[in-house]
Amino acid sequence: MLTSIVFLFLLKSSSRLERSVTERSASIDLASLNTTWFSTTLHSARKDDDLEELHKLVCENLYFSYLNIMSTYTATKLTPMLESHDMQETLKFYTEILNFTCASKFDDLSWLTLRKDEIEIMFCSPNEHRNISKPIMSGSLYINTNEVAALWENLKDHCKICYPLEDFDYGMREFAIYDNNGYLLQFGQNL
Repeated sequence: MLTSIVFLFLLKSSSRLERSVTERSASIDLASLNTTWFSTTLHSARKDDDLEELHKLVCENLYFSYLNIMSTYTATKLTPMLESHDMQETLKFYTEILNFTCASKFDDLSWLTLRKDEIEIMFCSPNEHRNISKPIMSGSLYINTNEVAALWENLKDHCKICYPLEDFDYGMREFAIYDNNGYLLQFGQNL
């Protein structure tokens, strides 16, 4: 339904709008668009001024429908999907250095899912539609752990370090490393 709403929202000319509503009326849930109002207004809009008013009213109605949809959907999980130019090294780094397991992968290793306890990260080979020479991410992946000091001791000689184990004023003991792709991984524990 949201795709249909967005499709209607983008239409600007009366003929395209009328044709779209006629062709799609069976597949769109017009109940959220107030079907009676919509049909009456559409058929009475014949002059340019009327079409401008119709466009305004349709946009307002669609906006409120959008807000209704956004307030009722449930987000159940966030799984980062990161690109890697060396999937074999990524698999090796996460399984051998960080002790993740490979939950699933494509035979050609163009995509894989890695897990460690409650954490899941997906990696894929670069998308042919994107022209990015190396993986980029402006932020970091922050991993909360119950043994940050012991983890630091195990990782500090096997990874490129961003900053060593340190206690911060905001109540966390943490350190940060880079994975084989250059992604920043922070590990922290409450003080």
